[in-house]
Amino acid sequence: PVTGYVSPEEADRLADQLEGLLVQAGLTDLTDVHVEADGVVVTIDTDGLVFASGSWELLPEGGAVVVNLGEPFARITNDIVVQGHTDDVPMSGGRSNWELSANRAGAVLHRLLDGGIHADRLSMAGYADTRPVASNATDEGRARNRRVDIVVLLDGEDPDSPVVTAIEPIGDPRAEHGPEGETAAGGAAETH
Repeated sequence: PVTGYVSPEEADRLADQLEGLLVQAGLTDLTDVHVEADGVVVTIDTDGLVFASGSWELLPEGGAVVVNLGEPFARITNDIVVQGHTDDVPMSGGRSNWELSANRAGAVLHRLLDGGIHADRLSMAGYADTRPVASNATDEGRARNRRVDIVVLLDGEDPDSPVVTAIEPIGDPRAEHGPEGETAAGGAAETH
């Protein structure tokens, strides 16, 4: 299993591991795992079995997807962002797709927290219908756009590695004003 910090070079290994877990759990019809430039993405299809239409309460099948991802996510140290997305059909009852997408992301994030993922590694965002993966002109396209993406970010630094930073010396402060308050040009230094 993939453990510790997942580097961009190890992204495919993590994606394969996550896909294998979802296959074993029989959840591949609800999910897609792929690698993008910013991370390993687990896309959860939110239609019907994960969330009821217009709801942000995880159904049992949706909870099972997140629970199955909890163990491998707990073994790695990368930050994880949960992103909620909707189609472009307006909600009824005075609520917006912004609320729906953010609250669905929040429901998944809370399930990850319940599964032992540290809060300092998690963040969430609701994008409503602003990042479609398919056309909203068809039922199939709208269904694909109703999703939650769990992204294991690959652009951060390994939190367990020692940080070595080369710092350029800023110079001797006396060089500008001299040892007795004189400037390098020989005049008196201005004080405030």
